[in-house]
Parts: sequence; structure tokens; C-alpha cells
Amino acid sequence: MNSKAVKVLLALLSLLLLVNIGYQVYQYIYNPYKTEVAMSYQIEDEVRFDGVFFREETLLQESPAGVVESLYPNGSKVIKGACIAYVFDSEETADKYNRIEQCREQISLLTQAQSADSAENTHLDSLNTSVSEKFFDVSAAVHSGDLEEAQRLQAQLDQLLLHKQVVTKKVTGYQDTIAQLEAEIDSLGSDAVLSPKQVTASESGYYVDQTDGYEGTLTTDSLADITVQQLQEIVQKPSLPQDKQYVGKVVTDFRYQIAAVVPQDDLAYYAVNDEIDLTISGVRDKMQATISEIRVPEGSSDAIVIISCDRMNEEVSQLRTAQIVMSNAAYQGIRIPAEAVRYQDEVAGVYVIENDTIVFKKLDILFRNDVFVLSRAVQDDAYVAVYDEVVVRGKDLYDQKPVTRK
Repeated sequence: MNSKAVKVLLALLSLLLLVNIGYQVYQYIYNPYKTEVAMSYQIEDEVRFDGVFFREETLLQESPAGVVESLYPNGSKVIKGACIAYVFDSEETADKYNRIEQCREQISLLTQAQSADSAENTHLDSLNTSVSEKFFDVSAAVHSGDLEEAQRLQAQLDQLLLHKQVVTKKVTGYQDTIAQLEAEIDSLGSDAVLSPKQVTASESGYYVDQTDGYEGTLTTDSLADITVQQLQEIVQKPSLPQDKQYVGKVVTDFRYQIAAVVPQDDLAYYAVNDEIDLTISGVRDKMQATISEIRVPEGSSDAIVIISCDRMNEEVSQLRTAQIVMSNAAYQGIRIPAEAVRYQDEVAGVYVIENDTIVFKKLDILFRNDVFVLSRAVQDDAYVAVYDEVVVRGKDLYDQKPVTRK
């Protein structure tokens, strides 16, 4: 490129720069206020950590010799004195006993399905409707993950389908099948020989068929003295060697605490009594909880966060430690640029333009940083509101100042 072309290009660039400067000066002179519309805004935050569960738990009796079979899924509510498990002499005895129980359930199902009075008084349309409804109930239970409820509903659906066979006269009855099942029961052995020993609940609460060695140690009272180091050690070693084996335990209170070590810097949007959501590894549904304490050890950059929860289910009942994501809609309000904040008689607020007049409106600040502040939405004309035209930049601002726009 020759020198003449370079000079022309530089001249054009200089001209563009002067035009731009001139435009900015014009804008400032004839439109001396820079404004921004106030809008709703929500700050969301997530913190990830390893949590430790503290609960009130009572160990059940030591495991007796033999084969133990639980009668309840983990997390099931049981009452004191209820039979919660059977103990059999051997696997073979347990298998025979379970088969006898299955046969008896099938006999009961078939007997009810072939009931003459029931068959004569059943309308096929009504029966078809019941079958369809029960089918969708089973599907919904499976989809929700409630397998215990799904099994209960499936048994009801099976009975309806068997009953339909009788109503539509595709079968005359189930006498032959019932006779075969009764013969099988006789061949398996007598109740006196097969009857198992019973294990009963020593307390009312929620049954869990496994123990981890921390029962009686990691109680809610023990949280008062827990340290960062102890929590970190438990996360690394979520179960302890046990001298004795137990049938299981009962969680005696549905309320429990989760403690975690979290860097203080990650807790900017969290405070005691905040309601939060927890996503826990291995747990199907998101859970609601409350921060009950944030404890900062002297000289530490970490904090101990203690969370209160009252949601008990099969998955949660078995956890001692878990990876957890804590989240919240930390703050929700009206977003205001930080440079727009002014003070009048030591009250924080902003100037807004209403009907060609500058008006001072107060802020109820929930959160602030170097970029913006978040003000609570207050139903009061004295406070800033959504869609207000907030003055971000301007000179000689004061309340009730007339505004002339060109």
C-alpha cells in the first residue's frame, strides 16, 4: 500500500473518531440522563458437597444363627413389637416356607375370582373399566418408583383379570388349579416344621435391614462437638468394622440432620433458616430442607453447614454419607445497576423518571455486588417497582426535578 493510500485511510479513521465523539457529546447535551428499566431478577445458586447423616437409631437384636428374611422394605414404618423379620434354619427351609406362602396367596386369589355371587353380579363394561384403571394405577406406581405399591396394585389387577375369565365364561372356575396348589403345599412340609422364628421391633420407627457401625455415635446431639476433620474422616470411611452382626436397626425419628464441610466462599447466598432443595445421589426425588446452622471454626476457610430434613424413604434410610447438591432461589427481587444507587438522608434509593419528573424511590436491598443490587419488591409507591425508568447517569439529580427531553 503506497503512502498516499495510507494517509487517506488515516484521515478516514480520524473522521470517524471525531464523528463518534461528536455524537456522544450531542447525546450528553440533549439527552443528559442515561436510564435503564428496572426488571425482575432471580439469583440462583448451587453448592456441591459430601454430606454425613446424623440420626436417632436403635440397633435390633443380634443376628441369630440361620437365614434372616426381612418382611419390610427399608424405610418402612414399623411399630414397637411388630414382627419385622423371620429367621429360618436353612436356605432350603426358607425357600419352602416362601413357596407355601405364595401358594396360599394364589389360592386366595383364585377362590375370590371364581366366586359365583361375584361373577353373576358383575357387569362386563364395569369390569373392563376397573381393569383399565388398575392397569394405569400400576403403571403410575412403577413410574414413580414405588415398587411396594406397584406389587400391591398388580395383585389387584391379577384378581380382576382372573375374575374376567370367569365372567366371560372362558373358564368355569379354578378348582383344578387350587387342588394342585393345595397338593404342593402338602408336599412341602408342615407349618410346625417350617415355621420360622420371629424378630420383633424393639422401638417404633423406620426399619433398615443394615447397620454401619455409627449407630448411637452419629446422633443429632453429637453434632454439637463435630469437627471439620471428623466429618472428612467419616466421608472417607462411611462404615466401621463391627464385632457383632445385627438384624438391622430402627430409625426412631423421621427428623434428621445432614452435616457437611463447605468452603465459606460458596455460602454467599445462604443463611441460617433458609429453605433449600437437596439433590442427593442415589435418591430419586429432590428433597426440601432447612439450613439450621452455619458454624465457622476459628481460623478456617471452611464452614460446617448443618441441614435439617424430615423426609424419610427407602433410599434415604440407608444413607450414612452421600454426594449432595444444595440449591436455592437465593434472592428474587428487582435488579438495579450498582451505579444507579443514590442516598437521600442516608436512605438507599434510586432516581426514576415519572411523567417528566425525577422522583426518588427507596430500595430494600437483598443483595449487592459491584455490578448490581437486588431490591425486594415492596408494594409501596415510595419504593422502586418493576418497569420503573431508573436514572443510571445524570447531573444535578434531586427529588421532583423537572425533566426536559429533546
